[in-house]
Amino acid sequence: MTALFTGQTVRVTTPALGDAKPTTEFYIVAEPRPLKAEAIIRVAVRATSGTRVDAIAPRSPAEMKSFSLGPGQYRRK
Repeated sequence: MTALFTGQTVRVTTPALGDAKPTTEFYIVAEPRPLKAEAIIRVAVRATSGTRVDAIAPRSPAEMKSFSLGPGQYRRK
């Protein structure tokens, strides 16, 4: 039997550079603690000081099962 894990939706907002507009990406992270989920994504995207990384919504065990992610894993949404 596979264990179920809750997770977080994490939003990454990269500031505008030159003429480019700011970009926003979303990630699903198999980590129930918001601060740890943010840290996982901050490292994964090599966030700079101007990049915002925010856990914005928890994910239920059923949702996490549908994403097929193990503990600490993530995927871009």
